[in-house]
Parts: sequence; C-alpha cells; structure tokens
Amino acid sequence: MEPQASCLTDLAYNIRSHKDQFAALLPHAAIGPSADPRPNLMRAILLRPQAPQWAGDSTEWAEELTAELVEAVSLHPDNRELLELHEEVAADPETGPLYANAHRYA
Repeated sequence: MEPQASCLTDLAYNIRSHKDQFAALLPHAAIGPSADPRPNLMRAILLRPQAPQWAGDSTEWAEELTAELVEAVSLHPDNRELLELHEEVAADPETGPLYANAHRYA
C-alpha cells in the first residue's frame, strides 16, 4: 500500500500539518516558506483554479465539500474564520451556486 495524501486541519479547515503526498497533490496548499501564508483546505480545493484539474468534470466532490462547510458553519456560528470562509465560498462565481444548494446535502 502506498501512503495516502492527508492533512490535519483545525475547525476552520486551516491546514496545520500534512504528509508529503498531500503537498504533491495540492502544492498550492502545502505548508512551507513559498506556500500560501494561510493554507486552508477548503480554499485550496474550492476556490483555487488548480483543484478541478485533478477532479475532472465531476462536481460531486465540490457538492460534498460545500455541504461539509455548511454544516461546520451551522454548528459553529460564532467562529469568525469559518464565517469568512463561508462568505468567500458563497461569493465565488463558480463555487457559489453549488454552495447555495449545499443545504440539500448536509
């Protein structure tokens, strides 16, 4: 078995640590000196143009992730970072429409 790409996030999906395989899959989300100063799993997957390249034409993955974000925001409405993330995803021209329907999946 090959090691899996995985990361550890906090409540607001900020990436705290990751395996090398994760950095190879999503280099724009990797932690390091040349990386995003605020590496966040949801931003890396839902809001970066690089992410859909490995997902193909399917939007199922985005529907599931947006539903997860909707649930997190509803469970933690006082979390400022989650609310900021919610606003960014909702305002995105590509992900926003999926996010608007995510309540169906949560």
